[in-house]
This record gives sequence, C-alpha cells and structure tokens, in this order.
Amino acid sequence: MLFENQQALNDEKMTEIAKTLQLDLDAFEADRKDPTLRAKINQDLMDGIEMGVRGTPTIYIDGKHLKNRSLDGFQAAIAGAMSRRKAKETTPSN
Repeated sequence: MLFENQQALNDEKMTEIAKTLQLDLDAFEADRKDPTLRAKINQDLMDGIEMGVRGTPTIYIDGKHLKNRSLDGFQAAIAGAMSRRKAKETTPSN
C-alpha cells in the first residue's frame, strides 16, 4: 500500500494505511518515533545512495546491480555469482 500511495504519502496517509491494515496503532506510532529505527532507515537510505540506487525495486546479486530483471536475467546473474564463488573457493591461496 505504501508503494501504491507513494506520491501521496504523509503522516495522515500513513495512519490511514495503518488503520486499513488493522495494525496496532499505538505500536505503529511508537515505532515511527523510535530513534533506533529512524537511524536504521537513514543508514539504509545512505547505503542506497552510495550504491547508486535510483529507485525501487533495485536488485543486487552478490554485490552486482541486476539490470536484466527477467527470469533469464535472474538465472544468469545467480549462476554467474555461484560460479565466481566456486572459483574463489577452489583457487589456492598464496
């Protein structure tokens, strides 16, 4: 519901959505004001900016941005990541 309403999100809309979803409104408001959660959200935001995330959804597989989000793209990215990891595991270290 947040994504569906992202252009109109404000405090009132968030509370309306929480009511629609029958959330515990006291817990919802406490969580929204929790400085620990706010710090986590801000860190996630900064991490996304640093990684070049420009929107959602943005998908990374093994630290690489997935541009082709088709089933074939997912399969190729996962296979490539697994292959690279396997190669690292079998490469003798100095």
